[in-house]
Amino acid sequence: MKRLLLAVALVLLTAASGVASHLDRSTLGLVRWAGCSADLTTSDEVGVEGSGYSPSEHRLYIGTAPGAPDYVRTVVVLHEIGHCLQAQEGILHSMPAVESELDADRRAADLACALELDGARLLHDAMVWAHETFGYDGDPGHGTLAERISTSDLAYSCRVPPLQS
Repeated sequence: MKRLLLAVALVLLTAASGVASHLDRSTLGLVRWAGCSADLTTSDEVGVEGSGYSPSEHRLYIGTAPGAPDYVRTVVVLHEIGHCLQAQEGILHSMPAVESELDADRRAADLACALELDGARLLHDAMVWAHETFGYDGDPGHGTLAERISTSDLAYSCRVPPLQS
C-alpha cells in the first residue's frame, strides 16, 4: 500500500506538463487517498495559482497550465485538499479566513510528510517560488509569507520519527 501511495505522489511530482486529462487520474488518486470526496476539475487554461476549492459545489479546481514547478503544483493540490477536508469536518466556515488558509497550508505539509516527502521543505520552496515569481509576501486573506512557511512546524506527520526496524 505504501508503494502505491508513493507511486501516486511520484506521478504527480513528475507530471511536468501536458493535457489536463492526463493529470486527472493521478490528482484524483491523491485527492481520494487524502480522504477528500470532492469532485475534481483540472484545466490547462489556468495556471496552478488559479486553483481553488468551491465548498458550495464540493469541487476542487486545479490549474494545470505549464509554468509552475512540480513541487509548487503538489503543494497547491495538497492545500486545496486541505480546504476540502476542512469542509468535510464542518470547520471551513467556522474559522476566520486567515486561520483557514494557514490550516490548509499546515495540512498540505502534513499530507506531504505522510507521503514520505519533505512537507516543510515543499511548503517553504513553494512560498519562495511565489515570492520570486509574483512578488508574493503574503496577503490579508492568507497570512504573511513567514506565517505561511512556519505553519509546517505544526504538521504532525512531519514530526513523527521514521519507524526503526
